[in-house]
Amino acid sequence: MPLIDVQDMIDSVQWVKGSAWAQKILVSGIIGWPPGANDTNLPANLQTNPNYRIDRDATALPAAQATLWDYMPICSIPDQKSADGNIYKAYGGLRLKKFIDAFGSNGEVFSICNSDFTNPMTRIGNTIVQALK
Repeated sequence: MPLIDVQDMIDSVQWVKGSAWAQKILVSGIIGWPPGANDTNLPANLQTNPNYRIDRDATALPAAQATLWDYMPICSIPDQKSADGNIYKAYGGLRLKKFIDAFGSNGEVFSICNSDFTNPMTRIGNTIVQALK
């Protein structure tokens, strides 16, 4: 099944809510994205890749991807591995970022590369509280 175009999703949400309510929609995401000013408590051993592009993933296990194309990891923590030996890493949420950005100042993105989500969850909660006042 093909993916739904992100702009179609944005238009659908805004159409369902109507023009008066569209400005009141809050969208937040903790996604695969390079850490930014909103992100705190980043692990000391975090490695980030600002070139979030589609390319071969040389770190894939059990073997590096030689012929398959994939998103390069946004971030990884090399000394933390899952039970199957794979390094913990996050891939770019390109479609999610496009959706969130469509809501302008009512959209906030936080990086899943954080080791602690206290700040993102606090900010998201405070934004909701402010909107309900």
